[in-house]
Amino acid sequence: MKTRSISSYQPSPLQSNTALRHSWTRAWLASWPMVALGGVLLLSAVLLFARLGSQGFGNLYYAASIQSMLKSWHNFFFVAFDSAGFLTVDKPPLALWAQAASVKLFGWNPASLMLPQALSALLSVAVLFHVVRRSFGATAGVLAALVLALTPIAVATGRNNTMDSMLVLVLLLAVWSLRSAVQTGKLPALLLTGLWIGIGFNIKMTQALLVLPAFCVWYVAAAPLPRKQQIINLVLAGAVMALVSLPWILGVDLTPASARPFVASSSNSEVDLVIGHNGGLRIMGNPFKPSEPLTSYVTDEIGAPGPLRLWQRQLGGQASWLIPLALLGALVALWPARQRDMAVEQFTTNRPAILMWATWLVTAMLFFTVGHKFHRYYMVMLAPPIAALVGAGLVALWRAFSSSKRAWLVLPLALLVTAAVQMVMVAVFPAWGRVLIPVIGALVLIAAGALIWLHRRGAYRQAAWALALGVFALLVAPATWAVTPLLAVHGPQPFAGPDLFIEGTSYALPQLERLTSYLNAHQQGTRFLVATTRANTAAPLILETGQPVMTFGGYSGGDEILTPRQFAARVAAHDVQFVLLPASTDQQRPIVGWVATNCRAVPPAQWRAPNDPADQPLAHAFGEAYQLFDCGNTQP
Repeated sequence: MKTRSISSYQPSPLQSNTALRHSWTRAWLASWPMVALGGVLLLSAVLLFARLGSQGFGNLYYAASIQSMLKSWHNFFFVAFDSAGFLTVDKPPLALWAQAASVKLFGWNPASLMLPQALSALLSVAVLFHVVRRSFGATAGVLAALVLALTPIAVATGRNNTMDSMLVLVLLLAVWSLRSAVQTGKLPALLLTGLWIGIGFNIKMTQALLVLPAFCVWYVAAAPLPRKQQIINLVLAGAVMALVSLPWILGVDLTPASARPFVASSSNSEVDLVIGHNGGLRIMGNPFKPSEPLTSYVTDEIGAPGPLRLWQRQLGGQASWLIPLALLGALVALWPARQRDMAVEQFTTNRPAILMWATWLVTAMLFFTVGHKFHRYYMVMLAPPIAALVGAGLVALWRAFSSSKRAWLVLPLALLVTAAVQMVMVAVFPAWGRVLIPVIGALVLIAAGALIWLHRRGAYRQAAWALALGVFALLVAPATWAVTPLLAVHGPQPFAGPDLFIEGTSYALPQLERLTSYLNAHQQGTRFLVATTRANTAAPLILETGQPVMTFGGYSGGDEILTPRQFAARVAAHDVQFVLLPASTDQQRPIVGWVATNCRAVPPAQWRAPNDPADQPLAHAFGEAYQLFDCGNTQP
């Protein structure tokens, strides 16, 4: 009988087609996570970069600082708010340095100013995918990336020149290195984590430290080292964090006060700024300075402290949409599985990572529940843990649904509870709720009902499609909110949602030509174009003219930078001639009282026309009426 060698064997056409199909299937299974990630990144890029240049200069306080920083290396190092180096910004330098570098490379325009933040937000999506994928699989990674890309406040901050998007990226890189330290127990990876947190400190000071409890919990719970060695390693990592965090703030404080700008929102000390304005006062408020009222923070932007604050109108739509799903998924992932539930047990070997993300989330939730002094965009700190827990939690919920006789019902219940919370949040916007509530409610009811019915039949392949429908329904509202920053132009503090179309103001610089023309025509060679009480008044003038403006009250008007005698000496030295004061300013405040007593009020008709609509942007930009004083003929 003739035989055929292996090399001469030719498969039949049917065998060839079957092998080819199997090859394609294996290739798809291997590549689908990267294909899905590519789609998520494309979606994120559209949300972040579309019409980016149309957003104007964003937060004018930071934009004016960038313009001033580019005037000299001295201003650049000290992050001076004005080009004369009178006042600093009340934030550390790193994000502002990145924005200044972007402007230097690509020119002075809004897109250059926003570019570092948009890139940071986009990279955060990719980093979160890889971090979650390595612990919980590709499906969890893709879901986490998608949730982060569609988190409304993450989109809003990525399109603004506030620095929170860059902080999120750095903290996610810290998670990446910490995961390696937890897995291997190697010290260099943990030291790298300390370095990343130190970099984060130089972006947003104590806000970067919010993750420390979560990171310590993960390392202590999972690093394969004796407890004593774990503690020693954490101390060493803390030392690296300090070595990276402290040099700049100590360098500023050790510089003689006469050789540097005044440190805004402090007693002229970066250390005091860390402890006070950017530290404890964010939680407690500042009862010792009535000149820094908290009413506007509490009532207008972030609501009153309380257990339901995260779901109220002001904050709810920014990042809270999926908190119930994230917490329920975390609970299932952390719940001990019986030995025969091997799929669940295999997944939950990464329980310490779940514990880390849950600790990050709970810590941030506690801060935003009780904090007194923050902005809506700070809530981007909730976005990474919510996204990670939704991704990992959905996988845990699905595995419990398909393999556990005890916890299978938690998945449909999680969808229903989360949908109910979302519908309550949307209901405060009646026009939007009339469309979104029926969509969310109907789709989630269909998905939950199908999951229950299909589970009883053991039809898990079809149940997966029902779950996909439920997840889609829960992303409808956050995706709708996430689109609003592309469609509406708002003020300096980024946020998302329907209120943008109500509260929205123009990013464009106010039209101040009449005021600046008068100042330029009548000033007598002074160093500062004008002096004023607070930074939000000075910033548009700095951006409009490129000239220094003295802000003798610091960022919010409450800093005691100069005494009346020192201010009078500045006037006598021809540093200052004109002073622009809010009409409502308390004249009992020392410098304001001195100006009202010793300087001549300039008739409004000479520098503005109250009945001329072209001058309305002045009051609109500053929020109230102003008075201009000429101190040119006064004596100290």
